[in-house]
Amino acid sequence: MAEPRFFHPEPLVENLELILSDSASHHAGRVLRLKPGDEVVVFDGSGKDYSAKIIGSVKGNLHLKTNRGVLTARESPVMTELAQGISSADKMDFTLQKAVELGVGRIVPLLTHKCLTRLTHDKVLRRLAHWRQIVISACEQCGRSIIPEVAPVDSFESYIEKWRPDIVGFVLSPRTERKFSSFPKHNHLCLLVGPEGGLTQFEEQKALKSGFEGVMLGPRILRTETAALAALSVINTLWGDF
Repeated sequence: MAEPRFFHPEPLVENLELILSDSASHHAGRVLRLKPGDEVVVFDGSGKDYSAKIIGSVKGNLHLKTNRGVLTARESPVMTELAQGISSADKMDFTLQKAVELGVGRIVPLLTHKCLTRLTHDKVLRRLAHWRQIVISACEQCGRSIIPEVAPVDSFESYIEKWRPDIVGFVLSPRTERKFSSFPKHNHLCLLVGPEGGLTQFEEQKALKSGFEGVMLGPRILRTETAALAALSVINTLWGDF
């Protein structure tokens, strides 16, 4: 059985004594029933895993001491940015969690015309913090040692206006017959996916005029929480490490 992995937000080095966060300590002690003497893995997002031993507890939080750090090689060779139209809470959480497992490199939550979720400023900040924790937890589970960035929420219009044509962009669309397999290999790309109800035809056309390529995922209409994950799977099969 693999050793439990925990993210630590501060830089790690060999022979460092550290205290796990409240949430990590609760999961390790209460859920996994770990105790002094048990071995775990900690990482700080820099690309290294550190083996560590539980040496005690401080005010209920687990006290660890790190051993040697080892560079991991679990990042996809394709740097994929997912620009995802914000879907309802459970669907968005699922999409982000599984996208991390599938190797996504960066996530940009987008407010599009058909978004069912309307967020105030305070809700945006809370949702961002929640999404970033989802991403960290997914990295802990799947073995990634680099945390994908979750960018601040952006509007579709602003995102397209800032688009850099030096990065290959794909917009998922039922209005095209072109498939991923018809394109040459790319090592850095963006994937634009609509929310429930998809992108409007106007939004899609605006993306295409900005340099995005339209691409389809077969003849069936996929739900938003399926579309990005299916596309990431295809990308990793064609050009990545699947």
